[in-house]
Amino acid sequence: MLIVHHFRHRVGSLMLVTFVCATLATSNHATRAQPPDPNSNDQLIAMQGVWYSTDSSGETRWTFKGNLLEVDSPTRDYKFRITLDAQAKPHKHFDFEALEDSPNSPGAKSLGIYKFDGPQKLFICFAVPGASRPKAFANEMFETFVFELSRRPD
Repeated sequence: MLIVHHFRHRVGSLMLVTFVCATLATSNHATRAQPPDPNSNDQLIAMQGVWYSTDSSGETRWTFKGNLLEVDSPTRDYKFRITLDAQAKPHKHFDFEALEDSPNSPGAKSLGIYKFDGPQKLFICFAVPGASRPKAFANEMFETFVFELSRRPD
């Protein structure tokens, strides 16, 4: 009986050590080769639909469909492909690339930052094409532009 108990104890300990080693090896591997950021997809999903902003030229409609964005303003219209980096610090990043069939600035690329203020408000700030990514949510004449986007109640 004592031999059986000792054997069961050894086998149980061996299984526990094997489990711990496998867990550590798996978690160590996960930290070395990180998968793509799942939060960027969640952020893109949260952006989906129609948003509005208002400035001195009037009301602008921002429509997010998948990774595409259509901007319809009183003076210009754009079609962008948007890429997000929700892990960037201190502000989350986005890249806009105007599609070749965009009514304005086809092929232009702009870098920006964004933040949500609840589910109904989104702030974006982007630089003119070719300029560095903004560091803060601030309008700088001919360099960066800030927009406060809001959803309309259903």
